[in-house]
Amino acid sequence: MSWLLENWTVIAGLMGFIGTPIAWYAGRSKEKAKTKIVQGDAVQNMQKAYDTFVADVVERYEYLKKDMKYVKSELSLVKTENVEQRKDLRKSYLEVNRLRKELRSYKEKYTALKAAFDKLKMERDE
Repeated sequence: MSWLLENWTVIAGLMGFIGTPIAWYAGRSKEKAKTKIVQGDAVQNMQKAYDTFVADVVERYEYLKKDMKYVKSELSLVKTENVEQRKDLRKSYLEVNRLRKELRSYKEKYTALKAAFDKLKMERDE
């Protein structure tokens, strides 16, 4: 026991010299384990964020898909209505042309009648 008391500083130094690398190695292993846990948590968080992103994109895609279907159906209705309006416009155009011809005919008759009236009036006044 006296030997221990006399050499306790050397023994403590050797234990410190040997214990330091062991403690460093144990601490490194502990840090690696913590890093793995943190990395695992990060991967899980990234997966959750990705899942949320994908769910949001799918929701938006479905909304846009429905919206596009509605727009296409409305476009089809507008095209049909446009065709009907064009037919009506052609009919109206033909009717306007017919009425113009009829008006021209009435103007010609009016002019002829006026000329005949003026002629008769002049003959009577003479």
